[in-house]
Amino acid sequence: MKYAHTIQITVFATPEEQGEVEKTLIALLDFDPQEEKLAIQHESALGVEKEKIMILRMVFNKERHTSGFLNHLLEKLGPDQKELLCEQAESRLDEELHFFIRLHKSKLLEGEYLITDSGNCYHINITLAVYPHKRAVALALLHKLFK
Repeated sequence: MKYAHTIQITVFATPEEQGEVEKTLIALLDFDPQEEKLAIQHESALGVEKEKIMILRMVFNKERHTSGFLNHLLEKLGPDQKELLCEQAESRLDEELHFFIRLHKSKLLEGEYLITDSGNCYHINITLAVYPHKRAVALALLHKLFK
């Protein structure tokens, strides 16, 4: 079953931590982005205190990539984290039926998958594949996915 049309993962990194953050971004996937001809997009910006930061972004929309990513994520999330996503599904879903997950950046760098509301995170934007395009259908899909 197709759960998502598109998934976008975004994370901010300082130049010093960029390599480790990029490796962790790739580890989130269940496929090799180079073999699949997918690249991590790099964009530089200035942070709040005018320091240089990198914005790393990966976007994929093929079903084997989106399904593979979601299956891999579900394997890594603990039952309490999945339950939290179910409980917060309403607030994490926007009007266009994009579902947002934030994984704690420093915990993920240590290999622990922890849902957070903090801004220092791996931000995952999932465009849900639902028909009809209605909020109730999207919420039912999310509950099925995270149960």
